[in-house]
Amino acid sequence: MRPSKRRNDEITSALVEVTDEKILLQAAVEQQRLRQLRNEITNEDSTVAKAKKETKKKKYFRILMENDIDDCSMTAKINQTKRKKLQHAYDNNIGAVVKKFKAVKNEKGLKAALEECLSSAAKTEKEELVLRIYKFILQMHVEKQRVFSKEYRSLYSEFDLQVKFWGYVFETYFGNNPKILLHWGDTMSNVCKKMNLRFKLDLRLLVWKEDAAIFDGGTGEVAKKATTAKLYSDRLKSVIATKCHLNEFLTSATYLKESIVTEVRFPVVQIMGLDAHLCTMRLKGKKSYILEEVCSFHFPVSLFGIRSGGIENLINGLSALEGILLELERIYEEARNYEEDSMERVAHGNKRPQKFLSKDWLTDVKMEEDGEEDGEEDEEEEEVEEEEEEEEEEDEEEEEDE
Repeated sequence: MRPSKRRNDEITSALVEVTDEKILLQAAVEQQRLRQLRNEITNEDSTVAKAKKETKKKKYFRILMENDIDDCSMTAKINQTKRKKLQHAYDNNIGAVVKKFKAVKNEKGLKAALEECLSSAAKTEKEELVLRIYKFILQMHVEKQRVFSKEYRSLYSEFDLQVKFWGYVFETYFGNNPKILLHWGDTMSNVCKKMNLRFKLDLRLLVWKEDAAIFDGGTGEVAKKATTAKLYSDRLKSVIATKCHLNEFLTSATYLKESIVTEVRFPVVQIMGLDAHLCTMRLKGKKSYILEEVCSFHFPVSLFGIRSGGIENLINGLSALEGILLELERIYEEARNYEEDSMERVAHGNKRPQKFLSKDWLTDVKMEEDGEEDGEEDEEEEEVEEEEEEEEEEDEEEEEDE
């Protein structure tokens, strides 16, 4: 039986109403989704803008806070008495030659100091290495003083600094030590690679045993000039990489005694131009790390720098670095190989040595991923800073001329 005309009209009317309601409902949903998308875009733009405004310094301290690291080297002045005691403890300088440095007031005094170095006979292998460094620095001042001029130094690249100055000094001092290998040139540690942290470091100090490296003992970064952007970006890379190495070391130190956990220190070397700073990272308690300054040293660029102790401080800085690395090697070997008399332990009913629970002390490494754009931003910031510094220097020179 076919439905009546009236019934058909009712059905058609109902369908029209449903369709209208559906359209209105769909429009409302789409409008809500549009508002949501707009909010997301606004928030994303706000986040990007905020990220762009964040300076390298703020980023540095923010990421260190996220990694439970307190950088005391940046926030506290070093105690001068403590620094002198530390340098004395690692002092490998040669007294008779150093006396000549104190008299370097002119070219005659400079040549006399060089003659003293050339005529001095080394009593130990370490003295021979130190004498080589003395001669290298003094000969540069006697034969090619121009390399220290402001004009030359403004042209140097990071590679120039490594080849012309720092490379020889570091390689000479550490080159004969079979326990330390210097690895130069944008290399990455296996520990960082495992954590997908592609930190290319200018210098890695590997602690070596027989035919292989047993762990990464220290990090180093070299910059052609001290700028705020480079200071904090290089330092961030070194510090986070050092936390990776410290964590790996403590995880491998099976029988490390908890009483000496806070004494395990990893060195961080930062070189900017001809200035160098040595810091160490250690645990100051459970789940808490600290970065402390050990000393600063410089490649002397003037007669005053030589006369006022620049060469001795450089040797002391290298000696301190060596001492820290060798202490790490000693702790590692003792913690990995626990020696005991098993018969005596069984006879007296003693317990087995307790293993070190590193998980109670360590925190995970947290580092946001930075792409190539971040490196480009660093370069841009450095260029702006360099331009500002050059303008300031020009203004100062003009004022002096007036």
